[in-house]
Amino acid sequence: ELRVLLIVSFLVIFVFASLESMFPIWSRRAMAWGPEQTGYLFAFVGIISAIIQGGFLGFLTKLFGEIRLIIMGTLILAIGMALVPLSNSVELLTCTMALVAIGFSLVSPSLNTAISLRSSATEQGQVMGITRSVTTFSRILGPAWAGLIFGSVGKNWPFFLSALIMVFVLALLINIWRPKKT
Repeated sequence: ELRVLLIVSFLVIFVFASLESMFPIWSRRAMAWGPEQTGYLFAFVGIISAIIQGGFLGFLTKLFGEIRLIIMGTLILAIGMALVPLSNSVELLTCTMALVAIGFSLVSPSLNTAISLRSSATEQGQVMGITRSVTTFSRILGPAWAGLIFGSVGKNWPFFLSALIMVFVLALLINIWRPKKT
């Protein structure tokens, strides 16, 4: 389970870093936006993330548990990523980015909790250090990959392929945590 959670952490951060790096370029081409509009939208995403993580995450974790939140967050993030290139108005794009923010805000801290809880007390620091290294590496690779896809396949494809990556993650999570028949 710990290895799977590390892979999921890598892929979730990989996808989100891809979005962060490609969205300004995409929004320039798709919406004729500049830094100001993109900045406002990213601020909106940040506010939603702060509200979810600061106000609701504890309650939601008690209600659903971190595993269900990881699964729900992955599903919401997949939907949001798939909808980014289909968003042809400010209102639709704002709603889409709200989904991305909600999904990422549910899955990212829940993954850290799940990893921490699955580590022994003597190995917790080492495991969290490895987790940080894995996610830092994904922040390097995600934008490079997204730029390559953007330039070679098209402006919408980093988002569509990121959504597919999240669907793969979702299938992996469901397979791992599916109730076992006895």
